[in-house]
Amino acid sequence: MYLTADIGHFIDPVAKTSYRAGITARFLSFIDSLQEKAVNKVIKELDYCILALEGMMNRVEKLNAKQAQGVIENITLAVVRFDKITKNIASFDYFESKEVKDRVKYTQKCLYKIESKLHRKIYREKNISSTPKEFKDGISKLNAVYSS
Repeated sequence: MYLTADIGHFIDPVAKTSYRAGITARFLSFIDSLQEKAVNKVIKELDYCILALEGMMNRVEKLNAKQAQGVIENITLAVVRFDKITKNIASFDYFESKEVKDRVKYTQKCLYKIESKLHRKIYREKNISSTPKEFKDGISKLNAVYSS
C-alpha cells in the first residue's frame, strides 16, 4: 500500500502562515524600536527642560518685584501648556515608562515652585490693606441673616 496524499498540499499553508507570522513579528519589532526611540527622545527633552528650570529657580531669587512681574506671565502660560502636555502624556500611561512619569512630575513640580517664588516676590512688597469696618459689619449681618 502506497501513500497517495500530496504532502506539499499540507506544507504550503504552513509555509505561507509562518512567512506572514515572521513578517508580522519583524514589523512589530520595528514598531517597538520606534516607540523606544520616541520615548528616549521624550526623556532627553524632559532632561533639558528640567535642567533649564532648575537654573531658573536659582535666578528667580535674584529678581526684584518688577522683574518678577514680567516673568510671571510667561511662567503662568508655561504651566498651563505643560499641564495640557502632561494630560496628553498621562492618557498614554506615560508611554509605559516610569522614567517619563518621574520626569514629567518633577518638571511640573519645578514649574509650580518657580511660579510660587515669583508670586512671593511680587506680593511680598505690596501693601496689605485692612478691610474697612463697614464691610466686616455688613458681612456679619448677612451671615447672621442667612445662617438663622
